Amino acid sequence: MLHQKYILSALLIVLVALSKATFSVPTGMYLKINTDLPLIVTVESSTCTKAANEININTLVYLESPTDQKSCSINFSLSDSNKIKIASYELIINLDSSSAKNTFILPPNIQNVNLYPYAMKLDTLLGKSKADFTLISISAKDLSQWMNLINDKMQKPLNKLYITGTHDSGTYAIKNSSAYSPDSYNVWKNMGGDTASQFNANWGHTQDSSIKEQLESGIRYFDLRLCADGVEVDDISTCHSQYGETLKNVVSSVKEFLQQKNHQNEIIILDINHWYNQHNKNLVSMKKNALDYVNQELIPWIAPRRDANGQDLYTPSTAMSSFLAKKVQVIIASTSIPENTDKNYNFVWHSINTQNLNECIELTDICSYWPNAQDVAKLQASVTGTLNTLSSTPHNYLFILQTQLTPSASMVVKGMAKSSSFQSLKSLTGSYKDSMTTFLQRPEIYNDVAGIIFIEDFSNGIDQTNLVMQLNSR
Repeated sequence: MLHQKYILSALLIVLVALSKATFSVPTGMYLKINTDLPLIVTVESSTCTKAANEININTLVYLESPTDQKSCSINFSLSDSNKIKIASYELIINLDSSSAKNTFILPPNIQNVNLYPYAMKLDTLLGKSKADFTLISISAKDLSQWMNLINDKMQKPLNKLYITGTHDSGTYAIKNSSAYSPDSYNVWKNMGGDTASQFNANWGHTQDSSIKEQLESGIRYFDLRLCADGVEVDDISTCHSQYGETLKNVVSSVKEFLQQKNHQNEIIILDINHWYNQHNKNLVSMKKNALDYVNQELIPWIAPRRDANGQDLYTPSTAMSSFLAKKVQVIIASTSIPENTDKNYNFVWHSINTQNLNECIELTDICSYWPNAQDVAKLQASVTGTLNTLSSTPHNYLFILQTQLTPSASMVVKGMAKSSSFQSLKSLTGSYKDSMTTFLQRPEIYNDVAGIIFIEDFSNGIDQTNLVMQLNSR
């Protein structure tokens, strides 16, 4: 606690000194089109400078707005190997808001083409480059039903599969103006002002895609920390130093996804592994109201952990086919349940967060190990070591493999400076995302360990979903 006090005091001093700092505005955007299809990209028109006449697949190109303009646009098309146009994009860079938007246009004469486009906007720095980064990923598979595409694995138990997930899944809704949540450091609240709020949002925001978009791109595990000032369901939202998406909207997105006929073989895990309330005395009521609401809204799909007598119904060792035979597709997990209540919460699965692998006891259903790594070499070494340990230790639980870096206090403080390589969690993620994706594609690191749920920051879903489909096919 003393060490933390010194860190926060030093942080406050630096923040006060830099409270009048301005954030650098990007002058352009990096564009990368990532696809496993043999497509040709052709630029049809552009008001951006330094735009190549032809953009090559899987190659980074920099698009810069003219110095006297606040925005620029580029129109490009995608064609197949026979040079038949199958899609067109318009990408608009708006320097005023330091953001970009892209519009996907599918020509009416090719509606039956098996092509599923997904776009992800990071609005960030890529490594040391002061520019937005837009990754447009295109896959030949409909990743919104990837579990259905591995139907030959349906007889496998859940803990023998590989599953996709995101870290702090609801933080895409965090904005500079979002209110501080109970899990934030008091130093931010005490400082106040737009600069502190913007800076806090830069490091609290871990995803860009909504829950709906994450589901459609293949994500199946959602890491949720819930915060509230009050106890009612309307008060409860996801959080990460500031309030993100509301619990109601998270549940609504899941419900809408499950109601679609082509998603009847998809299993979704909602893991509430952090609970925070502005007033600790309200925490029990908050948990009760949150879990009651989730159960009420999703009850037709919920796979209860135990029956009313405490006997096992569904476990990590249950085959996927058993879940789907009863049409139960949602697992609700939590690190704790309301105590001293007259209600039965046997539907809830038990999850745990730990920095000690030995705490992943057999009574645990889902174990999330936090490597707390600040550089990619240490993160990769941690992943390798963890998988080696799991391969030599019999276990039945689902294991959360965290593949994101955790910024240190000094890294966050340095991010206030214009000269800093990383001024947000997005820019930090952009610096190692490609190398981590390549690393995770090495089959030898897994040592036949399964039951792995991958989570990451700023997930586009596609890379991870293709990875787990490949691993599940072994």
